[in-house]
Amino acid sequence: MRVTSGKWKGFPLDYPKDRAFRPTQEKVRSAVFNVLQYQMGGADFLDLYCGTGAMGFEAISRGASTVTLVDSNVRFAEKNRESSVARLLPEAQADARRQLTVVRSGVPDYLRKTQLSFDVIFMDPPWDQVGLYEDTFRLIAGSDILRPDGVLGCEHPKRLELVLPPGLAIGERYAYSDTVVSMIFRREVTDASSDLSG
Repeated sequence: MRVTSGKWKGFPLDYPKDRAFRPTQEKVRSAVFNVLQYQMGGADFLDLYCGTGAMGFEAISRGASTVTLVDSNVRFAEKNRESSVARLLPEAQADARRQLTVVRSGVPDYLRKTQLSFDVIFMDPPWDQVGLYEDTFRLIAGSDILRPDGVLGCEHPKRLELVLPPGLAIGERYAYSDTVVSMIFRREVTDASSDLSG
């Protein structure tokens, strides 16, 4: 598994061979970042349920200013961070470490506690834990973590119909075999009565 494009193109990424994680496929990563290419320059990027950190490393490779990787198991994310930084010239390594933050935390706990906000958020919860989608959407919608003009990319199985809380709305959806990536945006919540005409 490798970074697909950008300044880190070709950097190898380690992942568990026992399928403890389900890393986002290279073709999906490439397609998603082609969609997000205009949002990446200088962006603050948050990778939730990051697993190996592959989406975050793609983001930094394609021009994100900062990347935050969050998961309860960050063994491979930390390993990939160190191996990727070690491939850079010595004078670039300190900046790269500052740009890449790995946070060992359950995602709901992180979202409740963080004071940061991001331009792009990507989430890919374990597909067999459907409740995590609802919890994550609710916490994002109820906070300022996603900036007003930001985008939330959600990877999910085709069979799962996403249910969003007030304040979030689905835009484009991209299907790759059994995988779907839905692009989600902030939506202003208005009083339902304001939509009535008479």
